[in-house]
Amino acid sequence: MNCLRCNSPMYAEVYDHISETQGQGFPAMHCLMCGDIVDPVILKHRQARVEPRGERARLAVVTATS
Repeated sequence: MNCLRCNSPMYAEVYDHISETQGQGFPAMHCLMCGDIVDPVILKHRQARVEPRGERARLAVVTATS
């Protein structure tokens, strides 16, 4: 898998926080270059993210050409 931010290779890791998850690790992917960490929860939130609608986005709109 390649990183969505920098397109560098990612490697699998198991993260665990003993005091919060009671020793239950979770798998995640870690980017070699930028350090981005992606786990199943992050992927779910990224997929559920709503993109801005056209009329609300701050985009320059060209209405006429010279």
